[in-house]
Amino acid sequence: MAARVVVVLGPDLSEEMVAALGKAGYEAIAPSDSMIALDALEGAERVELLITCLDFGEGKPNGIALARMARHKRSNIAVIFVGPADFTRYSSGLGEYMELPSTISDIMETARRLLVEKGQSGS
Repeated sequence: MAARVVVVLGPDLSEEMVAALGKAGYEAIAPSDSMIALDALEGAERVELLITCLDFGEGKPNGIALARMARHKRSNIAVIFVGPADFTRYSSGLGEYMELPSTISDIMETARRLLVEKGQSGS
């Protein structure tokens, strides 16, 4: 089975990203918000990559907090952040940062590279 990826980017972008990952042979899920994503990260047997935006609205963990919590549970998880340029500094040392506007192809290219580095190639 190929790498498991959790995608939390907002409904439309998440669905497109999961479809692209699936087409490339990766198992991916798209929880609807960061709290559900946190549950998925904690309950999954294996997760190798988190792709997340930075803001999920008031009262919910932001993407940086989500990545930190994921790292606490899974120290070797790779993380891709997608967001505006002025948030780049917050992700330093936590993962790759992709400035908006990033395309599905751009994100997919980075995801493949990170998963290959972890020894996962898809199908």
